[in-house]
Amino acid sequence: VQLLLAVTIFACGDESPVDTGPPPFEVVGVDPDEGMPAESVVYPVQLILSAIPELSACNAETIRVDAILDDGTVAFNSPFTFDLQSEGNLKLKPDDPYIRGYTYAVTVRGGETGCTDLNGRAILPFYSTFEVL
Repeated sequence: VQLLLAVTIFACGDESPVDTGPPPFEVVGVDPDEGMPAESVVYPVQLILSAIPELSACNAETIRVDAILDDGTVAFNSPFTFDLQSEGNLKLKPDDPYIRGYTYAVTVRGGETGCTDLNGRAILPFYSTFEVL
């Protein structure tokens, strides 16, 4: 009986979950999808985040929409208005229509000086592009 008890305790000890900490704060979805064309020149970019963003830290300094040239350099910034639709659903409405023929890059800065959630966790860096036809 003592041997059976020792084997049972050892087997249960091996199956305990490893604590990896809280899940990362990250962009889990974007619309328009990476590399896809926008449906119109006033199409809002939608970011689906894994947590509620701290809007004072997630702003035009940490989230950008830029028109980019073929070599990846920024041609010009495209200002937008933030709209928190629901928990983790952030809509970026362009202040002016996008210009047809440009590729736009959505960049979310991570790290200590980047966007954070309500718990102060820094977002993982994010980059995606879409084209306005």
